[in-house]
Amino acid sequence: MPDYALMAGVPARRKGWMSRHGQKLEKADADGIMRCPESGWRYREVEPGVVRCLDRSEDEAL
Repeated sequence: MPDYALMAGVPARRKGWMSRHGQKLEKADADGIMRCPESGWRYREVEPGVVRCLDRSEDEAL
């Protein structure tokens, strides 16, 4: 299962993306940016099936 993936069903399928704050990410804008509705942090699918937070390092604590 990829990082930030929202999975559902049996067998599980990806239904969307989640933020580090546990919120479902909004649809990507024209630039491919998804925003967390709680924190406002930006996320981008950097390659198919791989999402990264643009505002914090993956190693940085919340």
